[in-house]
Amino acid sequence: VSIGVGMMLFSVAPSLTPLMLSTFLMGLGAGIVEALVNPVVQDQHPEGSGRYLNFVNAFWSVGVLLSTLITGDLLHREISWRPIAMGFAALSILSGLALWCMRNEDRRGRLKSAAVFRAKYAILKHPAFGGFVLMMFLAGLVEGGLTFWSASFVQLQFETGPRAGGFAIAAFSGGMILGRLSWGTLVPQQHLIQSLFWSASVGIVPCILIPFASGAMMCYGLLFLAGCAMAPFWPTLQSVAAETMEVDSTALFILLSCAGIPGFAAAAWLIGFFTDSYGIVAGIWLIPLGMALLATLLRVQKAS
Repeated sequence: VSIGVGMMLFSVAPSLTPLMLSTFLMGLGAGIVEALVNPVVQDQHPEGSGRYLNFVNAFWSVGVLLSTLITGDLLHREISWRPIAMGFAALSILSGLALWCMRNEDRRGRLKSAAVFRAKYAILKHPAFGGFVLMMFLAGLVEGGLTFWSASFVQLQFETGPRAGGFAIAAFSGGMILGRLSWGTLVPQQHLIQSLFWSASVGIVPCILIPFASGAMMCYGLLFLAGCAMAPFWPTLQSVAAETMEVDSTALFILLSCAGIPGFAAAAWLIGFFTDSYGIVAGIWLIPLGMALLATLLRVQKAS
């Protein structure tokens, strides 16, 4: 509901300041959803959670794909962004109300604040936590970079319109969907960390080639392959962390999301900074750099 209300205010904002405040409200709601959905899945499937986390997170990419295709097409038809945002706000509020109606009262009782703080302190002092924080930050950075900037890259490089930019995000999201569903189906829990390393290593190749794409169609193909490679990072890293650290999974997933979400946001700012200074190609080069750093950290984690 918070996301929907924020988007509704966003659609009627008369200036930059209320626009930023409404964006903050949307981010607040999205952060809560991100922090709580995966722990619920982990609690339901503590054994072999990598499969179920990838399945659930695939539907995040389904939403991105559908919304970008619809939005890109409507903008291409010169429909104002304000009614489009209002329509998505209504859908978000309806989704929140539907979840409220389906709620199941928790009869286990609430944990005391002291128990919550003890659980988080145990995670913070765990020797493996720092490595997973860095990996989650990089996972958020590479995924966020192409989610936010693939449309702008296609539009600036190939002088296309909003519809073509929407196709770029859709191609990337399509790869994310296929990758997460494939991982959930094919990769056993005991091979997750090794498979993550190879996915990050191989995924460097399409990310490096994106700036050299000779046309929009070639760029779409490379974005699709990059999406396939990046797909398992976020949900699978959380599953591996829960299995490795053996701590309270809900608190762990919340803390790891606190690393992944800033990485997601940092990509938008960093690529924008380099784009303003050196051009969009220079900004996109941050993506393969992040992939290489993530592959290195996964190799270290695999060896430890």
